[in-house]
Amino acid sequence: MENMMQGNKIRRVAATRMNERSSRSHTIFRIILESKDANQKDGPVHISYLNLMDLAGSERVSLTKAAGERLKEGANINKSLSVLGNVIRQLSEGKEFISYRDSKLTRLLSQALGDVYGSVVKPLVDSFMEGFNATIFAYGQTSSGKTHTILGNKTDPGLFQLVSNQLFQHVADQVDKRYLIRCSYIEIYNEKINDLLDKSNQGLTIREDIKGNVLLDAREAVVDNVDKVMENMMQGNKIRRVAATRMNERSSRSHTIFRIILESKDANQKDGPVHISYLNLMDLAGSERVSLTKAAGERLKEGANINKSLSVLGNVIRQLSEGKEFISYRDSKLTRLLSQALGGNAKSLIIGNVTLAAEEETRSTPEFAQSTKTVKNKTKVNILSATEETLQGYQNLTRDLETRLKKQAIKLKEMDKSKQEYLLEIERLKTEVSIVGRFQMGASASTPKKTLRRHTFGHYGNVSPKKASLGYMPLKNYPPKEESSGREMRPIQEEI
Repeated sequence: MENMMQGNKIRRVAATRMNERSSRSHTIFRIILESKDANQKDGPVHISYLNLMDLAGSERVSLTKAAGERLKEGANINKSLSVLGNVIRQLSEGKEFISYRDSKLTRLLSQALGDVYGSVVKPLVDSFMEGFNATIFAYGQTSSGKTHTILGNKTDPGLFQLVSNQLFQHVADQVDKRYLIRCSYIEIYNEKINDLLDKSNQGLTIREDIKGNVLLDAREAVVDNVDKVMENMMQGNKIRRVAATRMNERSSRSHTIFRIILESKDANQKDGPVHISYLNLMDLAGSERVSLTKAAGERLKEGANINKSLSVLGNVIRQLSEGKEFISYRDSKLTRLLSQALGGNAKSLIIGNVTLAAEEETRSTPEFAQSTKTVKNKTKVNILSATEETLQGYQNLTRDLETRLKKQAIKLKEMDKSKQEYLLEIERLKTEVSIVGRFQMGASASTPKKTLRRHTFGHYGNVSPKKASLGYMPLKNYPPKEESSGREMRPIQEEI
């Protein structure tokens, strides 16, 4: 209540002929609720949003007698409410395109009016959890909000967070099944594939198995909760290529693919069949016009490679929609990795992002998305029987993880060894500083006094040749026996 009253102090209200305290703005009070099991430290989190909205009322100038600032406010209120009416009509008529972006009000209400995730994305993720491959990618002009669509932020979660929440909620609900979940994260930068989860694994080579599946030797991290998935995503984003352009402060300079691999089997069958499926979340870099971005040097080269790969993607879509026999997947790394998502064994969803900053591209993006709807994929549930090949795959995964574990243990040991060497070096330097200090104060700069035995003959024993040349020898060789005189020989002590 305190926050609501604080906000109401500065909310716009004014007097009109019809209302003494007329609202001159629409307001949204949002409550965000997160909940989790009190006994599970790393369990799934439920997150939900409640919007309490107070819309300003429509006005007729003939009744309000508004003028000046009040007239301007009323015109903007009426315009936004008119757009809201159009959106409601489009939704009720089942229109394919909904004009949410025609006003700030309808854009903020887009989730409340037409739940994009619940109506489109959620069924696709459900299919993924049943064993179908799936791909979701954001497409559009640079600065159109593709990365935000995939990643979101703390207050407005993107597909990444929502998909992860749905996945692990499903896993928690299925008590009669066992799941193994892995994830990988790669980028395509200047036609070079880099592993975002392993800095040392760059320039990956694309391979294909006998079934035509595209394979990459990218690191696959085993995860068992949402936090670990998000941790891998954030780790990869730290080294993903982004840069500032005239159109975008943080422009993506590479295409990225975050892959989630889901394997499931009956909890009561040790050697039963395994369902395996792949979900690709793709954030495509946006097409660019040099006349708008003013790119030069490295940015210009990046933009050229981005545009080239998107052009090849457009050609592949056209070839598929026209039913061509030959599809030019191999003309770019992007389309080769997308070969299963476009015309292959996967259910695919394209989210077109548009921006008024680029009018022509704003028109071309929906046209591109429309053309992809004519592409027919051939989907099926992926089931692996418990063969030697399947078991060998798990053994290889275990060996790979054990190898990485050993490498990390060796690195840790080397770090400890280096730490000891540093400590010894520090002690040596301290000693040298002390010696120099004593010398400057007039004290002897020599090492502490030691008592040694002197002799003029015999072997050196464990005394250095230099000291032996001065007549010193180990104490264990004294006193020497001299039978002729019978006198006891005493060693001569001398300071050095």
